[in-house]
Order: sequence, then C-alpha cells, then structure tokens
Amino acid sequence: YSRDHRPDLKQWVMNLICADTGGIPLLFAPGDGNQSDQEALVSLLARYRQGLELGEVVVLDGASYSQENLGALQGFSWVMRVPATLKEARALLRKELPQEAWRPLLPGYRGLEVESEYGGVRQRWLLVESQERARMEEASLQQRIVRAEGEARKVLGQLTARTFACEADARRALSEASGRLPLHRLVYLGVQEERQWERV
Repeated sequence: YSRDHRPDLKQWVMNLICADTGGIPLLFAPGDGNQSDQEALVSLLARYRQGLELGEVVVLDGASYSQENLGALQGFSWVMRVPATLKEARALLRKELPQEAWRPLLPGYRGLEVESEYGGVRQRWLLVESQERARMEEASLQQRIVRAEGEARKVLGQLTARTFACEADARRALSEASGRLPLHRLVYLGVQEERQWERV
C-alpha cells in the first residue's frame, strides 16, 4: 500500500466480486497496484460471466461509467452512478425541470426518471433530490452571497476613498478591483473632479 512507505515492496490490489446478500465472495483476482478501477472492473466482470454465467444485476461506482465500459457491459443488467462531471449530466442538473415530473420516493426525497442514450447505449437515469440537502445548499449559498457582498462593499469603499490623477487611472483601478470579485461587477459611472490649488 502506497501509504505504508515501503517502496521495496510491490503494491497490489484485491479485485473482489461479492453477492449482494451476505457479501459472499464470488470471484477474487489480485491486480497490479497501479491499475485503474475504471478499466479493470469491467474486464473482471466479463471473466465472472464466462466462469459462472449468472444473469445478475451488476452494481458499479461512477468511476466505471465510460463509453468503453458501457459497450463492454452489453448483456449485463447494471446499476451505476452517472458522474456529475459528464457534460450531459451537468446539462440535466442545470435544466429547469417541471414540478409535476417529480415523483416522491422515501420521505424527504423525490426522483425524476430521464431517458438517455450515452455511449450508444439506451439507459434510464434517475435524478434524486434530497430536501435536507437542498436546504443545506441554500443556506450555504446565502452565506456565500453575504460574504461576497461584504467583500464587494469593502473593495468599493477603498476605491471611493482614493484620489486618482486622471480618469484613465480611475477606470483602470475599477477594472482591476472588479476582476477580484467573482460574484459582482463594478460598473463605471463617472468621476468627480476635484481641483486642488497649490500655495505659492
């Protein structure tokens, strides 16, 4: 294991397929310590099917969700988490979905079924929303907004307290300050000219 700080020993991983009831081991295969789960697990499943020929539902994590693996899983029934980093998944999460399309699941949860054909494989995606998680994210967003507003007021206060030699300098400082604010944009409205007289 890499965190054992033993570079003199070879690393290896244990690939294991278990039954859902009781966690009974069905297939064990040692593997290279540097192998990728995304590539190794599906080929292991193919070996499992050849050896046992059980038409069971396969459950994998999101790391195995790729176009290549979906093609290799043909013939299996499978359940897998779609990574939220996927372009199609991001588009679905940003989309405004009709309220009547949602169905209640467990208490505090609701779900929405969507058909997809990612990687040339027809699939059903289940989008699940937790009311508690939505409340937590809303509270977190409000805190971020309050912090961002405080930061914007502070930057704006510093700008308005400064005196600039010319309008171009004021515009440049405003642009730089606006670039430091991720949620706000400072808009140039004009300058107030102040004449200063030097005593001779």
